[in-house]
Amino acid sequence: MKTIKLTLEEFDGLRQLGRLQPSPRRRWLAVLSVNSRGEKWSFATYGHTPLDLRNDLSGVSRILDTLVDEYGKVRGEGGRIFVSRICRR
Repeated sequence: MKTIKLTLEEFDGLRQLGRLQPSPRRRWLAVLSVNSRGEKWSFATYGHTPLDLRNDLSGVSRILDTLVDEYGKVRGEGGRIFVSRICRR
């Protein structure tokens, strides 16, 4: 998968996505689900997430949209994206 370089400001903006998580994850900044159509939402449940539990994240962040686009190139059917809390320089 392609490395996506962020400025500190962009990383701080991405960190805000963690606040959209239904239940915060200690190890991950954010856990996102994405399907084959590129629809993205915060991880809420294992397996199929019912539509009423999905919070649409489309257009929330340029970085998030880029992550989903790159992920789709690797895994077109969708799945989960785990965003690390680690910031490397």
